[in-house]
Amino acid sequence: MASGLPFLRAERQARIERLSQLSGDPEVAVSEKFRKVMEALTIEAEYGNTIEVHQETITVEDQEMLVHVFRLGRMSLFFQTLDLRKCGAFNVATSRWEPLPRDYNAAIETAIEIGAKRQPVELLNLPVGRMAIR
Repeated sequence: MASGLPFLRAERQARIERLSQLSGDPEVAVSEKFRKVMEALTIEAEYGNTIEVHQETITVEDQEMLVHVFRLGRMSLFFQTLDLRKCGAFNVATSRWEPLPRDYNAAIETAIEIGAKRQPVELLNLPVGRMAIR
């Protein structure tokens, strides 16, 4: 979990810690350990089929700001300021939030509305699928 998109950090880290403790416990049957590992993998895989919207304080270009964050599965994280003037995305290669051109403001605003279930689903033009080389 050290690399990739930084979402639900506390929940996901707690799951990893529980698995680590469980794996070292000789009192727990191997079948139960296997079941718990498969359960954790299923939860992680399901993140790929879901979207989420929440507010968070992030740092963009050395400036902290409160934003709406839109998670698109396990593919991308986008943000938009509360005044709807700035938007951006999380760059996995640099592990930083980066601004996007204003051209994406309307699409990200719509994505946030869809994620918050205030608008029906529609196709959007969002910058996803870039290759990250480390």
